Amino acid sequence: MQTLYQNNDIRIRPYYEVEAQQIYTAVSASLLELQLFMLWVTENYTLIDTKAWLQKSVVSWQQGTWYGFVIEDVKTGLFLGDVGLKVIDRLHQQAILGYWIHSEFTGRGIAIMAIKLLMEFAKEQLQLKKFKVEIAANNVKIIALIQKFSVRLCNIKANTEYIAEQMLDYNIYQLDL
Repeated sequence: MQTLYQNNDIRIRPYYEVEAQQIYTAVSASLLELQLFMLWVTENYTLIDTKAWLQKSVVSWQQGTWYGFVIEDVKTGLFLGDVGLKVIDRLHQQAILGYWIHSEFTGRGIAIMAIKLLMEFAKEQLQLKKFKVEIAANNVKIIALIQKFSVRLCNIKANTEYIAEQMLDYNIYQLDL
């Protein structure tokens, strides 16, 4: 299975367990932004959490249940963020798309490039036909970003998660590959 995809600026590839410190540093630097919309990010997030997540990532790859990718700069190798697929539904040929970008690198088109590379992986390696994208209804920046693709709003889930002392509704978009 091909697991490395890249363009002139970024590459996506599976995680290595030895990258725990680098990932933890990026999450810590992006904590204020991430904890607004990501349930797994709290002010008590630790390097131990990162190591446990990386171990789970390796097992999930082997089981084919979740595919998480490092987003890194082609020229420098810098860690830029994460993009991945979870809840792989092979019967309906779909999966849930998720990503986050290190706060230092937002606004540079990295997420769009990473999603396009992930689309290649999903079509070529998993034969998927669509992504579901679940976005907090008040996350206007991410909604604007995902609407740069040919998406359609297919559902709204009310009172989905309690994050950062607020109950969030989620817009569910479909992105055809």
